[in-house]
Amino acid sequence: MPDPFNEPSEEPKMKNFNASPSALVAAFAVLAVCAAPADAGGPNSTGTSSGGVVTIDQAKAIAGGVTNGDTAGFPVTLSEPGTYRLTGNLTLPNANTTGILISAANVTLDLGGYAVVGPVVCSGTPLVCNSSGYGDGVEVRVLAPNARATVTVMNGTLRGMGRHGLISAYDGVGGLRIERVMAAQNASAGLFVSSGAAVLDSQVSYNGGHGIAGNNLLLGSNVIRGNAGTGVHSNASSVGVHNLIQFNTLSVSAGGMRNLGPNWCDTVQCP
Repeated sequence: MPDPFNEPSEEPKMKNFNASPSALVAAFAVLAVCAAPADAGGPNSTGTSSGGVVTIDQAKAIAGGVTNGDTAGFPVTLSEPGTYRLTGNLTLPNANTTGILISAANVTLDLGGYAVVGPVVCSGTPLVCNSSGYGDGVEVRVLAPNARATVTVMNGTLRGMGRHGLISAYDGVGGLRIERVMAAQNASAGLFVSSGAAVLDSQVSYNGGHGIAGNNLLLGSNVIRGNAGTGVHSNASSVGVHNLIQFNTLSVSAGGMRNLGPNWCDTVQCP
């Protein structure tokens, strides 16, 4: 069949414009079907979108089987590389329960604007949390010392954990990226991250311990506010750009962040 886009131009034949209205409607319907994308990206019956995104909600967390080795209940274990997305809040039963465990390299966890929520509440001046435990909102446990892992957690809230909003304290995770995450009212650190992590455009507030703790960090455009410990607890190899660090017990630990700024510590620019 000739390619109409490669044919030489010619005067249109008027008879082509004399089709009946019903014929035109049918023709446009065919064109619409042909133009529709093959992958609309919607979820299928298995909970995996046709675009390859695995969806997670409270019911799937309770049922288990999100990935191989994911048992019923919490934590939801992500043991395979891929992209995962929350389609609803995950509510944890107590302060000793972890919400999501990432045990595979090359995982993107999109919280989808939803929250992993525990029972802890931190309030008052000085800040006090009503309980604590050993549960974390997200735990990144990738034991791959010979294959540095890439893990991204983004777009949602980690609130009310018995311990940390997010913990990644394993040497196998050298490529952790946290972006547009709110970590608030967790009993210990908001974000306890592995060496070399990037934390971007996030809010870490009113946690019972440090706001962000880790070494060799890249911190950009974050609000770190009102934490009971140090706002940024790190070493001198960490760098910060355009962060607001206010009303924590201590803004930045000694030598804890190179100011590529401006970064604002309480009412003055950070040194």
